[in-house]
Amino acid sequence: MKKVPLNPKKKEVKDSTMVAIIIGLLVVMVVLGFFIFRFPKEEERRAGEERVASEDKENNDEEISFDERKEKVLSDFIGKMHESNPLDEDNLYNKEGFNSTTLILSVAAKANSEDEDPREEMKHVNYHPPGEVSYENRLHFSSYRNEVSDYFEDITKEVGGDHVSKKSVVLNKEYEEGERLIDIDWEKDMDLYYVPSEYVIDVMRDLPTFVGAMFIKEGDDVIGLDVRSEGIVVEQSDIVHASSKEGKVVRGSFLDHIDEADFHGVIFFEFNEVK
Repeated sequence: MKKVPLNPKKKEVKDSTMVAIIIGLLVVMVVLGFFIFRFPKEEERRAGEERVASEDKENNDEEISFDERKEKVLSDFIGKMHESNPLDEDNLYNKEGFNSTTLILSVAAKANSEDEDPREEMKHVNYHPPGEVSYENRLHFSSYRNEVSDYFEDITKEVGGDHVSKKSVVLNKEYEEGERLIDIDWEKDMDLYYVPSEYVIDVMRDLPTFVGAMFIKEGDDVIGLDVRSEGIVVEQSDIVHASSKEGKVVRGSFLDHIDEADFHGVIFFEFNEVK
């Protein structure tokens, strides 16, 4: 019996199909190889992204200056409620409520701290000796605070020039038998250098763009009080302060604030970065 020869055309089709399959497999292998070698493993990719994000954060932190941190902190506090006594030894920091002085303290503490809640920093900002927390060691008087604290620096003479005046006061003196503003056995003779209110407009152009301001009221020295309130002057024109009248931290005209409150004079101070 004779064998029937294969149809040449069928053989050619079969060979062509095998070639196409082989070529297809080679293409798939090349593509897969490209992606395998082009992209790292998922774990490596994620680790790389996290490393880049961390480096970006470090770079951003380095780029933010102390002045920028102060401005951001103060901006975040605008609109927060006014509270008469928001801080004590059990509550060292309160970001939701301020009076005129605790606004100053909180800006200094927050701008100098890497922590979201700068309670540890406040132990140094609001007490003297720094870190020794007690009612007796609290910096109850702002002029004394600026004299002993590394976080603040009086610049009244520097910016006030020939317009500067001086008055003396005995802080926390016994103004009646057994009566003091703060019930602690402590008093301090202080010379206060200030710019009288009528001359403040003449020194405003010499102010830093972010500067603390303490306000003197005529007659307060009789009861051993140095300053009536304080705030932060920004851009040589506006003041940010905790307003009892409006019940919140507000921004408004610096000169209008002096006139409306009938302040006698202003003491200026800077916020320091403490390493």
